[in-house]
Amino acid sequence: MVQRLDWYRELEDLRSAGGPRALLVYVTSTRPNLEALISSEVIPEFLEQLEALSRLEPAPTGVDLLIVSNGGDPTVAWRMMTLLRERVKNVGVLVPQAAFSAATFLALGADEIVMHPNGNLGPIDGQYVLPGGPGFAGLGPPVSSAMVGQLMQYATAQGVTLPAHLGRLFDRLCREMGPMELGRVARIAQWTRRSRG
Repeated sequence: MVQRLDWYRELEDLRSAGGPRALLVYVTSTRPNLEALISSEVIPEFLEQLEALSRLEPAPTGVDLLIVSNGGDPTVAWRMMTLLRERVKNVGVLVPQAAFSAATFLALGADEIVMHPNGNLGPIDGQYVLPGGPGFAGLGPPVSSAMVGQLMQYATAQGVTLPAHLGRLFDRLCREMGPMELGRVARIAQWTRRSRG
C-alpha cells in the first residue's frame, strides 16, 4: 500500500508539471466472481474527496481521475464527471488497464484521456444489470438495448416476421426481464445517445 501511494504521488507530481493538479483514484474489483461495479455508493466518498481538494494549497487547476473498472451504472459515471466539472477547470482521465462500459462513458467526459499501452476503453452500450439474479450480490447479467434489438433482428432474420409472433417474443422478453427493467434499458440507451452528441 505504501509503495502504491508513492507511485500515486510520483504520478501526481509528473502531471503537475504544467500547473497544480490533483490525482483521484477509483478502482473497482475486476476479479472473476468478486467483480464490483460502478454504483451510487461511491458518490458520498467521491464528494468527500472533492471537498478535500478544495482545501489544498495551492488549489489545483486540474484533476486527474485514474480509473480501472469493468463498468456499472452509467448515471453514476455521469454524476461523477458532472461533480468534477463543477469544481475544476480541467479534467484528465488516466486509464492504466480496463475502463469499460460506464467507465468508458466517464472517460469520454474528460478534457484529456491518457492511456497506458495496456489500457483499454470499451463500448458504451448502456448496459443495465438486472436485479435478483444468481450472480454476485444477487445481481443478474447485464442487458443493453443493443442486446434487445439484436434479439428482435435475429428473430426477424430467422423468419419470425408476423406482428403477432414478434409481439409474443416481446411479451416473453417483458416477462423474463420485467417491463420496468426493460424500460430502464431503453432509457439508458436514449440517455447515452443524447450524451454523446
